[in-house]
Amino acid sequence: MTRSVCILAGSSLRYLPYLSLYARILEEAGVEYEVIYWDRHEEDEDRPGFHRYARRAKGRGSALLPQYYGFRRHILARLKQRDFDLFVVLGMQIGVFLADFLKDKAYLVDIRDRSHEDNPVYRFIANRVLAGAKLTCVSSRAFKQWLPEASPVVVSHNMAMTASPPRAPLKLPGHCLISYIGEVKFFQPNREFMEFISRTPRWKLAYHGAGPDLRKFVGFAESVAAENIEFSGRFDPSQKEQFYLETDFVLCLYGSDHINVRTALPNRLYEACIHARPLIVSADTYLADVVAEYGLGIVLGAGETVGLDRKLEAFFDADRYAAFVEGCRSFLNKVMQENEEFRTHVIDFVQSGN
Repeated sequence: MTRSVCILAGSSLRYLPYLSLYARILEEAGVEYEVIYWDRHEEDEDRPGFHRYARRAKGRGSALLPQYYGFRRHILARLKQRDFDLFVVLGMQIGVFLADFLKDKAYLVDIRDRSHEDNPVYRFIANRVLAGAKLTCVSSRAFKQWLPEASPVVVSHNMAMTASPPRAPLKLPGHCLISYIGEVKFFQPNREFMEFISRTPRWKLAYHGAGPDLRKFVGFAESVAAENIEFSGRFDPSQKEQFYLETDFVLCLYGSDHINVRTALPNRLYEACIHARPLIVSADTYLADVVAEYGLGIVLGAGETVGLDRKLEAFFDADRYAAFVEGCRSFLNKVMQENEEFRTHVIDFVQSGN
């Protein structure tokens, strides 16, 4: 039986790298699908099979919730024009705003972060949506700490199902480069690290990306006269590869004061391992547990910079770096194994609707 699938997503395509995981699985299975999504940055172009709701989002967090009503109307208008057998819901916010529509449909829910679950009304509806889902896909196993027991849960990592790190050992130049690659935020843990870098001129720190806190970062670097900290601003996705090729370490300091950062696994984890670049991460997080288990870099507690120089330099030793690369391979092999399990579950869902 040929089935049709509707994928529902709530952001611009640049912020939906995992959409390609579903697209590849459906295409390989010969399943027809259509994507209805909210281009909330008004940056995408129209393309076949993609129905774009182009409205610039205003504000962040809970300020976005009322704006979902406009996206809901866009979705329902399209669904009046065409019937679908199955639905892939990318993001719990969409599930909540379409809870009444989904209650008698076959659907899976994909969760990449925790959003408004502290709101009791939102949490009640979200739990009902999860209870009705045929499958729940999460990007981090640690999300089970706050997810209710509902539909079967499978891990879907933010990485394509390829790649092993082929890089040669790091060298020790005069200025060793540490790079933050992505949306610039989490000021407090980065502030402490910038202070350390400003006192250590042989290290260079580069922030590649824009974000709501960028001015705060730039202002602090200027206040401590840090000549070895630079900001390149927003970048085109095609530039990301070069940033990883140029850097020696990848900075992922998010702190640990919110359950989201304590339980999530960011894209940078996979990108750093693919390029065999050690990570610098915040302690007391699931990300830190993964980095420690596989030897993928350095775990830093708040204000913990004593001896950091030596920890960084250790990765330039050939034996230490070889052990790190082996850790990258082991981690990526585990990721590909779990992504294959995810693929099997999605195919079962598409073929059976259960």
